[in-house]
Amino acid sequence: MNWMLFIGLGIVAAIAFMGWGFVRITRRTADAAALAASVKESEIPSLTAECIRICHDKLGVTLSLSDFENSSQSLDYVLEPSQRMRMKMAFEVQEHSGYFVLPLGAFLGEFVRTHNPGARWIAGEKGGLAMEFPQNDTVLTMYPFDKVLKHAATGKAGDILAYLHVAAGKH
Repeated sequence: MNWMLFIGLGIVAAIAFMGWGFVRITRRTADAAALAASVKESEIPSLTAECIRICHDKLGVTLSLSDFENSSQSLDYVLEPSQRMRMKMAFEVQEHSGYFVLPLGAFLGEFVRTHNPGARWIAGEKGGLAMEFPQNDTVLTMYPFDKVLKHAATGKAGDILAYLHVAAGKH
């Protein structure tokens, strides 16, 4: 009878641990989204410079707004699943573990703006910033900060590279 009690307690503990992990991840994602919603266009240059510096100093990756091919591949590498923990740790600040979304999202948006002449920052529907850019005969809206956040959770290698090629009109 004791063994059934231990098995039952083990199952309850495992479920509680998974529930705690789910709540923690959900809160971190919500915190990072709220942080991204507070970004102002005046902060973009310093966040972009911070992204370039941290990628170089802590990750050994060179990013440049002017070098489309190398930088798009490097950004895709920084954000690929095998690098997620390393990337998050490089950008982590004590106040916020989801801070990586700000510098990487700023770089992503500025990179598109640099390579797509019609691209421009606009106010996002839910706060923060979005980017509008012409594509063929229409104007599309992208959300660079949301893209980084979603990609960090579920993205696959090559997704960012394809995203950048389409947004920059290089397809």
